[in-house]
Amino acid sequence: MSCTVIKYPNNSNVRGTFTPTGLQNGGLVTSVVLNTTTWTPLPLTPLANRNAINIQNYSGDDIVIQYDNTVLGFTGVLMRDQSERNYDIRDTIPLYAKAKTGGATIVVEEIS
Repeated sequence: MSCTVIKYPNNSNVRGTFTPTGLQNGGLVTSVVLNTTTWTPLPLTPLANRNAINIQNYSGDDIVIQYDNTVLGFTGVLMRDQSERNYDIRDTIPLYAKAKTGGATIVVEEIS
């Protein structure tokens, strides 16, 4: 990345390396099947250089999102059926999901 100097009204400068977010390299859409007993990675293999993810739950079942796949039970960020959730997140940070009643298929969109 190049160094950019931003001028502010008080004539102070900000210098540094700035990394743009959003779609730069490409995107990937994946369907992921969840169950009620184990945490499933979202997606199974993250898109390289990912900087954002969108999770769509139109499965007919509630799901939970979690960062830790050792947590017991149905504990995490609740995503009701007919909902979506977005994260600005790198491919090095794993996300997991679990279905409430089973067999939920969700859609995961990643951009890099």
